[in-house]
Amino acid sequence: MALDLDSHFLSIETQAARKRIHFDSLIYAGGATSNNLAIDGLSGPRVCHFRDMHDLSLISQALKEGIKTATVVGCGFYGVEAALALRACGLEVKIIEQKKRIMPSFSMSFAEAIVGKIKEQGIELRLNSSIVDARAIEGGGFSLTLHDGKTLASDLVVVCTGISPRTSLLADAGAA
Repeated sequence: MALDLDSHFLSIETQAARKRIHFDSLIYAGGATSNNLAIDGLSGPRVCHFRDMHDLSLISQALKEGIKTATVVGCGFYGVEAALALRACGLEVKIIEQKKRIMPSFSMSFAEAIVGKIKEQGIELRLNSSIVDARAIEGGGFSLTLHDGKTLASDLVVVCTGISPRTSLLADAGAA
């Protein structure tokens, strides 16, 4: 796919044909991609996000393999949803949140209500915390080292640290 903003054409190429579509106005809705953690050693099928069917299939496979623990990194809407869903599957769940509170763009009373729900479900919440190192351990999980030197063992890591807009098509056209 290519975008020519000067001549107002969108080019789409498939296996069958190439089309050039003229436009007067264009609304670009390219979606978003999940942010990753830049931590060496934190990769593989036991590390995923919580946004699409691929992520859910990785989680489902890990559950079938008998995992017992999960760590969710990030405590926005996706992080809360992931943590509650994993807990409902019977896992021991920990949430690592880098900020001093969850959901800072929402009211404190809303955030406190969500923290209450998280704790009520038996989920451990670590605020002002971040992962600085990850090492694979036997059985497919990870030993996670936090910024304070403490370590956690986790069979599954679900990264919910936000999203970034997909702008590559606009960038290639010189608009981003």
